[in-house]
Amino acid sequence: MLKISAIVSTYNREKFLEIALESLARQTLSPEFFEVVVINNNSTDNTEKVSNSFHEKYGNIPYKYFIETDQGLSFGRNRGIKESNAELVTFIDDDAWLDKNFLKEVVEFMGDQTEVASVGGTILLDYEDKEPNWQTKYLASLFGYFKYSDKTEPFRKTDYPRGSNMTFRKSVFTQIGDFNTTLGRIGKNLGGGEEKDIYQRIYAQNLSVYNLPTAIVHHAVPVTRTKIPFIRRQAIGVGISEWYRVRGNAKMIFGRYLQEIIKWLATIVLFLFYSLKLQFPKALMLVRFRWWVSMGFLNIYN
Repeated sequence: MLKISAIVSTYNREKFLEIALESLARQTLSPEFFEVVVINNNSTDNTEKVSNSFHEKYGNIPYKYFIETDQGLSFGRNRGIKESNAELVTFIDDDAWLDKNFLKEVVEFMGDQTEVASVGGTILLDYEDKEPNWQTKYLASLFGYFKYSDKTEPFRKTDYPRGSNMTFRKSVFTQIGDFNTTLGRIGKNLGGGEEKDIYQRIYAQNLSVYNLPTAIVHHAVPVTRTKIPFIRRQAIGVGISEWYRVRGNAKMIFGRYLQEIIKWLATIVLFLFYSLKLQFPKALMLVRFRWWVSMGFLNIYN
């Protein structure tokens, strides 16, 4: 059976990190087939204490702990790839936890489907308080929600797995390179785009990426993440990251402008739809979110 490295790159999330690590301890996959790799990305809280406590409590699980001084999620993930010793690597968000069968499902699937380069599954949400009144299925991805389909099938090349539920053959990174360190979250900067970038490089090599709906992750949604100031920062960060992702490539820049226009048209249609249903908070937030993304992409925010 293949072995898998569960890489947890973490920054100041002691509150949720313990839950994430405990979910690894509850896996039905035998510890002889997986290891836990914690990358502390300059945390100033009790991350090291929480991590060491996990190791002391579950000494039967192979465990590694490193401090990555270059700030940023992409740096943390790349360090995890470097330090891992398994054929497969999966990235665990420090505010998410795994279904007990997650690692077993992924390892067995990748062992059977030797031509598959990467696999991703469903991400469900766990609200600390309650779902905000402006929430729609079109904005649920802001909190990490993702469901491609109920079928085990290849992803369309216009879509890809999301960050808290993506597994790769380690050899893929030798072929396409590591995560782009100019993209993704850096400290409190809510950037992104590194996952889209890595999968675009995978698709450019005609490698296969599959949806595995039985591999389930649960993502925490703290109250702070549902507040408007946070959503604004997150949306602007998405726009900025998109600019960094396409800059220097005229074809990609044109395509991104075209995509933004299409998304604005869709947003207007949805605004009218929810307004006619008198669901004004939902209608307004869709417009605000799209405006904030555009501000970030066009570098007109303040």
